[in-house]
Amino acid sequence: MKKFKWGAMLLMLLLATAANAVPAKRGLKKVLTLTDGTTVSAQLVGDEHGHYWLGADGKAYRQQSGTTYYVVADRQAIEQKASARRTKANAKRMKRLPRHATPKPTARSIHSTAVMWVQT
Repeated sequence: MKKFKWGAMLLMLLLATAANAVPAKRGLKKVLTLTDGTTVSAQLVGDEHGHYWLGADGKAYRQQSGTTYYVVADRQAIEQKASARRTKANAKRMKRLPRHATPKPTARSIHSTAVMWVQT
């Protein structure tokens, strides 16, 4: 019975960890087929809030919905949307922190405060 409980707890922990978003895998390269039939070598760029394929020609590409083809994407629009999502996620994260949470003083800050007090 104890083994079952530990196994269930481990499974829930693994599922909770897998549910979090992660950055785009660095170095992942792929040959993309565009809607006009041409192919482009591209690398995955971005994070969990916004990502796209960056071609060797410097253009951004995204997959056309419902197909296996790729189209040219507006890189600035993707990055702006990702920035907005990142800001929203950070605001949610900050709300979860207790209001009274303040950084604890470090030994260095205590020492520098004591030195300033002695010098005056």
